[in-house]
Amino acid sequence: CFFFSSRRRHTRCREVSWARRCVQETDLKEKNWEKAQEDLLESFKSYQQLANPKAKLMLKLLLVTSMVGSSEINPMTLSEAKVYQDDPDIGPIASLRKAYEENKIPQLKSIMASKGRKLAEDKELKDYSAEFFKAIKQKILLEKIMSYTNVSLSYLAQDLGVSDAEVKALLVELILDEKVEGKIDESKGFLELKPSERNVLEMKRYISLEKMANNLNSMFTSIIDSVCSQYSLSLIHIS
Repeated sequence: CFFFSSRRRHTRCREVSWARRCVQETDLKEKNWEKAQEDLLESFKSYQQLANPKAKLMLKLLLVTSMVGSSEINPMTLSEAKVYQDDPDIGPIASLRKAYEENKIPQLKSIMASKGRKLAEDKELKDYSAEFFKAIKQKILLEKIMSYTNVSLSYLAQDLGVSDAEVKALLVELILDEKVEGKIDESKGFLELKPSERNVLEMKRYISLEKMANNLNSMFTSIIDSVCSQYSLSLIHIS
């Protein structure tokens, strides 16, 4: 009785996994990233329950779509995903996801420099690699431009390691998606940004630190003047 119950459960899992995979393939083609993540998650759990090797592919695609779709949930926090933490196929993407989530831009650049080509050549990711790499580049760009109100496209392109045309295309999409408030001055080759809340806060912080430094400098000067004055008086008294 237990055997037949277990068999029916496994058959059901296979049916759910197959159905979910068909749906998620459609969602991925249509770039419906949020829906694709839901289906990939269920497919991954079902395949993992069956100890099916396809579970790893589902997790790999889930990690990619979580970045492309700007999801706040890291799939590697799932208990079912822990066993893949040190997997050579999953590790680099998991590291990218962690750096992406924590806004660690130097780490993102480092992983892209060392593992980017391998990921680009991954046959299982070939249909989604363009969107995947674009999401990473835009993430780096967003963090880079936050401290500016005016920045050269050539400078951003050089920092990102892409052409001026590509960095312009990435920025145009960010502006159209309302992730960046600004405009591109094509005649000058500059991105002009409206002061964001972060820019304002950083400027206030800078002004506050500058004021504190000036106060400390004045206090230090007063102390030195006081010490020198007392020393001079002592010399006069001795003489």
